[in-house]
Amino acid sequence: MTITDPNELDHALEVSVGRRAPYTQLGDWLLLSGASREARTLYWALSAHISVSRDDNEVWPSLATLARIVGVKKPDNLTPYMLELEVLGAVDVLRSVGGLRSRNRYIVHQTPPPGYRGVHSLGEWYALNKTSWNETAADRKEREAVFDAWLAAVQAALKEHCSKVAKERAAARKAKLPLPTTELFATPSLDASRTPAPGGTGRPATKRKSAGRSVPPRQGVRTPAGGGSVPPRQGVEQDEEEQHESPLSPEQQSSQPGTVPHQRGEREKKAPRRNDDPVGLDAAAMTVVNSYVDAANASGRPVPATLRKQFHAEVLELLATRADQPFVDHLAHLAAELPGKGWRQLTPHLLHNPMPQAHPSGMSRSEQIAACPECDEYGQIEMPNGSVANCRHPQLPGSSAT
Repeated sequence: MTITDPNELDHALEVSVGRRAPYTQLGDWLLLSGASREARTLYWALSAHISVSRDDNEVWPSLATLARIVGVKKPDNLTPYMLELEVLGAVDVLRSVGGLRSRNRYIVHQTPPPGYRGVHSLGEWYALNKTSWNETAADRKEREAVFDAWLAAVQAALKEHCSKVAKERAAARKAKLPLPTTELFATPSLDASRTPAPGGTGRPATKRKSAGRSVPPRQGVRTPAGGGSVPPRQGVEQDEEEQHESPLSPEQQSSQPGTVPHQRGEREKKAPRRNDDPVGLDAAAMTVVNSYVDAANASGRPVPATLRKQFHAEVLELLATRADQPFVDHLAHLAAELPGKGWRQLTPHLLHNPMPQAHPSGMSRSEQIAACPECDEYGQIEMPNGSVANCRHPQLPGSSAT
């Protein structure tokens, strides 16, 4: 297509990229600062007056013009919203003194002031309310309630700070003194919303029924209710020290010479072993479970007791059909990969990564891996395209590729 008229070129560009118009770029920090809707609109109106031909951010629209843009009836109604922008460090007001017709000038700042304690970007805002991979529905509800309470606290603190500055300015005008230096607003931290009120463990009153109730501890010793005994633990929720000190079950420990039979209390009772379980099946399952737990702890994502119990039951079901040592090692390797992928179930991962077939040479998998110079300690090799695949060991003696 040949275009000779520049107006035709503009029309062609508009058709190709869509309708375009003058626009004003605004920083995320003011949107997320806790400022009121009217204050943000006022900042937008001031920013729209910035001339790109000048190398400054100074503007001087009239209050009547700003009032029409913001949507307030009287220009004086802009005063509290302009004060919000001042204490946030978004706008500096240069007030004219004397003259028949006075008009203020405004310096619009597009970035927050040095030492600004509020949120700087949308990514930082999302990070403050970030979910975790093992979060329950109750934890999510509590996290979002704390985040909403913090947002409300920021707005309330900003409103209180503006009221304080307004009173100081009114007192200075009454005494015919220069206006005091504007004290910038300091955003409250999110940790202040998580901390119970001083003088007790009462939770914030999000509802009338929940006001003043104590916050139950998430970890530690559970206090028996009404003087009763602590409920017995079930399943694999045994003491962490016992899991690491000895790989033997209580029955096996009692059969060892020179050992004292283990006295089992109510708190340490475990689920009864099935009669068809072979001896050592639970120990093999704990090998896989510990591999999953260790990998989760290393990645900073500890496994809750409930999830650990469910994972232990899933491993027992997988070992019910096959419990030889190579299969246990394969499950432990797959279990260690789950936390890094954000997964909780082992069975789907096993379906996509089945147990490798025995090599024709008769070598064990550990011997195959040790003999292969290309694959890593897990029997995997990095492909040219960056993906990872199981090594077939073509260079081993007795294989079909040699």
